[in-house]
Amino acid sequence: MKCKQKNCIIEHCLPAKALAQADALCISGGFTLIELLAVVSLSVILMMTATSLLISFTTGSLRNQRAREVKSEGTYALSAMKQQLQNSASLVTNSDLQLCENSMNKIAFRALDNGVTEFMLETDAEVTKIASNSGKYLTSESVTIIDDQLNFNCVESPSGDSAYVTISFGLRVGNPVADRAAEVAEQYFTTGVTLRNY
Repeated sequence: MKCKQKNCIIEHCLPAKALAQADALCISGGFTLIELLAVVSLSVILMMTATSLLISFTTGSLRNQRAREVKSEGTYALSAMKQQLQNSASLVTNSDLQLCENSMNKIAFRALDNGVTEFMLETDAEVTKIASNSGKYLTSESVTIIDDQLNFNCVESPSGDSAYVTISFGLRVGNPVADRAAEVAEQYFTTGVTLRNY
């Protein structure tokens, strides 16, 4: 029997056969092919899972951002039109010669300061926006009007001294034909306004 001391094991007087096996273990000292394959496989699975979660998070975040953008623009435009109509002195004939009818795409009213304002769609740099004749846009170039529709439905009261106006339109961010589904968000908006003085 021989006694040896190696870096990887300390042997105490092992038989020659056991010593040869110990020497073989000490010489190889690395990982087996199966161990390496197992570690690489687990690493790949973890990386794929992390990448999938990152993509899902990014897509969901983009979708939520687009939906918030549409909602913000639509809510602003709707509330601005509603407030101005509600505080108007009277409806007046719009540029299409309509006063109080169903399915109007423009509505005009006289404000308390005696100025006339008209809400309509206007195209600016190939983007259709909700605008007023005062040159103010109620929507930005980041959203588009769905089907280029802005509708005002006006109904006079039976007594003829007031009117009820329904405003409706839809807004979209992104192009449903060219963009991925996560990049497109759309929402329809509608509200009703009773004019105080008609």
